[in-house]
Amino acid sequence: MSDFSGHWAEDEIDYVLEKGWMVGDPDGNFRPDDTVTRAELAKVLTNVDETYPPDTEIPPVDPPPDGEYYIPVFQGPILTHDGNPTVRGSYNKTSEGTETITNTLFNGQVRCSKGLLILRNCEVKGGGRDWAVAGWGGRVFLDQCEIWDAEDGLKDDVDTLQTTVHKLRSTNAEPHSDAVQLQGSGSKATHRWSYLNGYYATGSFANSAIIVKNDIGNGALQEITVEDCYLNGGNYTVYLRSGGAGPGPVVSDFKRCFWGGEARYGERSGSARVWDVTKVGA
Repeated sequence: MSDFSGHWAEDEIDYVLEKGWMVGDPDGNFRPDDTVTRAELAKVLTNVDETYPPDTEIPPVDPPPDGEYYIPVFQGPILTHDGNPTVRGSYNKTSEGTETITNTLFNGQVRCSKGLLILRNCEVKGGGRDWAVAGWGGRVFLDQCEIWDAEDGLKDDVDTLQTTVHKLRSTNAEPHSDAVQLQGSGSKATHRWSYLNGYYATGSFANSAIIVKNDIGNGALQEITVEDCYLNGGNYTVYLRSGGAGPGPVVSDFKRCFWGGEARYGERSGSARVWDVTKVGA
């Protein structure tokens, strides 16, 4: 490429090209003064992630200015606790009202049975249990959290913002793991600016990044909204399953999302009401 020779960022451009983080356009031009699109930026972040050695610790990133969000797409979360969190075991919120917990590492499972539970800058390490965070009877809102080390990451009425769900693990002989799973009676969930990864910590495909199904239980309406998220992995990365046990459909809206291009069979099985997903991986 020669279209950046003499450009003020020539040395930096040479560096990112050498690292393989950016590759230019099919015509062999870098176009250094063009505006980067959302899809191009997501691809760059994916390339950066793939070039980090597995044991490399990602340096911390300062929180974005108020009102600005971005997707945590590295091997770990961009935003989580401060490195010196309060450490707790499993927790179940059983009272009405709202409770907020910050800067905490949970070694176990977190459930909300009543009211609203807000976790902010927290980590939930499931310890290989069958799920990590569940909204059963109440709702959970995860803000800048990391969820990992469980067979299923999030169950039913759990919403996220700038949250990472990844590195699934199961002690079952025949695991069937999902980063996000809705299968309750009338569950609803919204995910924004989050990284939902359908992989086991070993690097093999899990079942899905998101599965929504209403063909068990009473078949009630299941609803999910996914906006500005990065999705990857799984047999199908997104699995939407309606019918069977009851009349309620699966209603799903995927807006301005990215797919990392990695799945055993494909990006989606089943119909979505809105499917605005851009492939950015291989």
